[in-house]
Amino acid sequence: MVDIIISIRETWSSLWENTGFFVLFVISVVYLFYMKDKKTFDLFVLFCGGIFLVFFNPLVYYILVIAMDVENFYTRIPMCIPMAIVISYAAMSVVMKKKEETQETPHKYIILLILIIMLSGRCIYRDSFNLAENVYHIPQEAVDIGMLIEEHEGTNDLKNVTIAMPNYPAARYVRLYNASYKSPFGRRGWASTGEEAKQLYDLLCSKSSNYDMILTNAYVCNCNYIVVFNDVPQVGFLEQGCVVVGYTDNYVVYCIDTYETEVKEVIDKREEYIEKWY
Repeated sequence: MVDIIISIRETWSSLWENTGFFVLFVISVVYLFYMKDKKTFDLFVLFCGGIFLVFFNPLVYYILVIAMDVENFYTRIPMCIPMAIVISYAAMSVVMKKKEETQETPHKYIILLILIIMLSGRCIYRDSFNLAENVYHIPQEAVDIGMLIEEHEGTNDLKNVTIAMPNYPAARYVRLYNASYKSPFGRRGWASTGEEAKQLYDLLCSKSSNYDMILTNAYVCNCNYIVVFNDVPQVGFLEQGCVVVGYTDNYVVYCIDTYETEVKEVIDKREEYIEKWY
């Protein structure tokens, strides 16, 4: 339980860093709480409070992160909090209250509130944008992987080609360069087309040197190419007939069309896989 609570705290800290935007949000919620307006209370205070109760609930963390292994869903829970709306509504409430009291537009208060909001956050241009490396606006390495395979195939139409590669940056971005190829699994290994596909994804991402298992699973999944981290020794792949298509900064691209096996069980699994998915 202690580990879960620490993990929740670390997750929250990683999401909000050290900006004052969250502090401003809390002040806004407290202000709206004391407005004693039922509609505002239900819309903002109760709604935001409910999301906090869900996010900081150890049971929710256990179910989503530990039991179901969908941490991505858990970290998106705070995104449901309408922080900008709550802060803006509270700021306008202050302005309107002062206007009612003085019968004049409180320009000083408007400027002050705008400055507070601006200084509480983080400039969106800092660490948020990078100069595009190419016309596809994806990492150049992903483009290099796609171009190596296209050059080896002699065409950019890869609809009859199946490629297996680890998640980042290969599988995540190569499809943005060329979406015509097939893959035995999706991003982060989701939507795997079978147990062999899931094992293959895990092996590629973990930089495993279990060549037999990698190639057997790739063979069953009818893969034509595999993309492997370049710090995985090549000797095992070369000894089993794989052909090096090319290199990038972090990866080696292999063509495994020449890989064969005489194990009947593996051949049968491949035939079943092709019949089901092709």
